[in-house]
Amino acid sequence: MKTLARFAASVFALVALLAVAAGGQTRGAEGRGARGSVEPASTPECSPGGASLRMLARSLSAKYTDRTEFTRALDAAVGVDTTFADAHSSISISSRDALSISVRFPYQAYRESVLDALRKRDPIDAITVPSSVSVSVFVFRIDAPDIVKVVVERDGKVVPARLNQLKTRLLTTALGARALLHEGSVLYPCAAFDPDASVRVIAIPEAGSNIVAELPSDQLLMFSAKRSEAAVSLMGKPSTVVEARLGKPAEVDGSRWLYNLESGLMRVYFSDEKTVTQIEPPAYDLRRFKKKEPSVVSLPSPATAQQPAPVQPRTPSVTREPSPLIGLTKDQVVAKFGPPSVTNADVLYYDRPAGTLRIYMTEGRVSSVKPEDFDLASLAPLPKPSAATPVPATPAPPPAGAVAKCGDGQFVFVATGDQTCAGHGGVGVWVKKP
Repeated sequence: MKTLARFAASVFALVALLAVAAGGQTRGAEGRGARGSVEPASTPECSPGGASLRMLARSLSAKYTDRTEFTRALDAAVGVDTTFADAHSSISISSRDALSISVRFPYQAYRESVLDALRKRDPIDAITVPSSVSVSVFVFRIDAPDIVKVVVERDGKVVPARLNQLKTRLLTTALGARALLHEGSVLYPCAAFDPDASVRVIAIPEAGSNIVAELPSDQLLMFSAKRSEAAVSLMGKPSTVVEARLGKPAEVDGSRWLYNLESGLMRVYFSDEKTVTQIEPPAYDLRRFKKKEPSVVSLPSPATAQQPAPVQPRTPSVTREPSPLIGLTKDQVVAKFGPPSVTNADVLYYDRPAGTLRIYMTEGRVSSVKPEDFDLASLAPLPKPSAATPVPATPAPPPAGAVAKCGDGQFVFVATGDQTCAGHGGVGVWVKKP
């Protein structure tokens, strides 16, 4: 992974100089659909630029024939976390049975088009990179709100759109009912979605309530030119760089460093070579992190210095019995204690109130555990469900960024007031109360 990321980054650096000259030459599909309208010439504000990104993708596709390896190399060169990008192909503003509104950055749109072309075994040379951020409206039923206007605000100030491609579409039901509803995209400059402000998208229907959504700052940061400030920028970096940027960790747990955030923890995982292999959460804005400076210790003066404590006799060392887990397979460990809290390489982490048990695997079997005196009783096996009294399954944790779980089980990532989870059974549980 380290060699792969280094190669991708070097290729990206070679072609980056072409981005400014060619940033406005390729508009792709975003320039179509508005008769008599012309999008203003783009500026090289979207990162990465169109020409450099296309050349990078062509170079990497020639090196990596495997689609998954290509995706990781492309994301690493651009500076985007692959898992995060897979989970956020766009920013959802409203997701209903009758209507969908979403925001998509140029890299998100280009990435999806390239991966789809590779899946179909099609060439990627003709795929262009959008030069604007699109707010797209799609209607599926005649009872959907008719969105006639889209507004983007930064700190309460309206940002002018580059191009409005909303146009009416005739929808017809099986019974012959008809309705003319607006559909399409409104294009904005990338600077409108810079993460250093409160960014709101307002979808205004012909009648009824407006749909208002404040965009999550982590997604804005990850897909903006400032993503070098995201935690994912530490991927592949040595531990010395991490410590210089974040200071001493609050806790070191084997190959994992823990840092306290405003709410929750940042987890940094290292390889045997002491380089970062994983970081959670990847989109955390490092500019918000408060590095703790080392405290100054005042040394006592000779007059007040205490006399050294008397030397206590040594306690004979106790030989511990080997852990009963030694030699077990991973499946046997999971059968006894359930799935681990985190799996990193060949280490299983079980987080409990009393601490964290680390189980090290070698050639598929447990080779050691730390700490050796960990109370295994705190990892009691889960009770087996009986036929008479079924045990409900433990609910999976909500995905990162989710604000609510709807009545039908679907998660939404943007709160839209009383319209949140509309068409999905209403709000079942608030994950993050607005």
